Amino acid sequence: MDPPSLSNELTLSLKELSFGVQSSEVLSTGPVAGNAGVPPMAKITMSDATEFIVRVTELGWQVCDPVSQAPNPTRYETLDDLLTANNPTYANIRQNLLMEKLLAVAAQQSSRDEEPNHVTDE
Repeated sequence: MDPPSLSNELTLSLKELSFGVQSSEVLSTGPVAGNAGVPPMAKITMSDATEFIVRVTELGWQVCDPVSQAPNPTRYETLDDLLTANNPTYANIRQNLLMEKLLAVAAQQSSRDEEPNHVTDE
């Protein structure tokens, strides 16, 4: 089975963004976007109104200049890594959600540990 195309990777990654993002759209036009041979690009508007133009290549994710769409040389393994590194609000929301999940798991584990063990004699 072939690996998913970069366009599919972009589309799926945008759909997975569930917090800290106001909107996102795949770009099909612009100074660079939509031209033959150009990696797929998207515009992401964060909950704090910060906007990013991003692209995905075989080598990873990059932030692009909002006007020229030229890529920044820094590459990230995932879109989540890119947004965490470039948007403090996203990073804080992400950290808080992860902490809430960890605390919920810890509370659940703690309540299991406090339950009496029932042993039956047979």
